[in-house]
Amino acid sequence: MERLFSFQPTHGRSKPAIGHRTAIINQGKIAAIDTPENLRAQSVELQYIEALFDKQVNIEEISKSPNISKASFAGNKVRVYTANPSAVIEFLVEFAKQKRLRILSLNTMMPSLEDVFIKLIKEKEATV
Repeated sequence: MERLFSFQPTHGRSKPAIGHRTAIINQGKIAAIDTPENLRAQSVELQYIEALFDKQVNIEEISKSPNISKASFAGNKVRVYTANPSAVIEFLVEFAKQKRLRILSLNTMMPSLEDVFIKLIKEKEATV
């Protein structure tokens, strides 16, 4: 079986072309290599949920959930980071019911490969 390798630097590109396996390279050394899905799955704490409510919400009240590691506004949406999206979705639905809010949109987002790269580099620097 013939194998094909393609190196495509992403400098200056808004979106890299993604193959079956992706390598994250830092200072000329491979920091990680796997499928894009597996690389993202290794960084579950970077996944987040974006919710849009029909009225302004208090971000501090949302931050009270023990499953939310960070909450902030992203434009008119609330962005919450979590390693447990199912629990946070349940929390947000209950929160909306209690506050008599309507959820206009609710999206779960996996970390980007850029997020994974930054996490890997920070972990590597912490061990040096």
